[in-house]
Amino acid sequence: MINAMAHAFLGLGRPELALEVLEKGPLRSRRAMDEDMKLFRYLLGLTYKELGETQKALKQFYKIYVEDANYENVKDILRELDPSFKG
Repeated sequence: MINAMAHAFLGLGRPELALEVLEKGPLRSRRAMDEDMKLFRYLLGLTYKELGETQKALKQFYKIYVEDANYENVKDILRELDPSFKG
């Protein structure tokens, strides 16, 4: 539900509302991320990116990249946000 609401707010161009929803979400630490957690981190990263919080966005995208280098367009986003990224 959290992911769906955040996705909807991002689609409406309201990243501040997406962040409000996502900040209440499950940031749990695990060795391996399941698909829901990857999506959660991806949406959180997109939200931070939209809000201009590049370092926070990078943190989320790198966590996804470590688990699944081919997830969505994470490589492209990392190339865009981090010129030193060589992935």
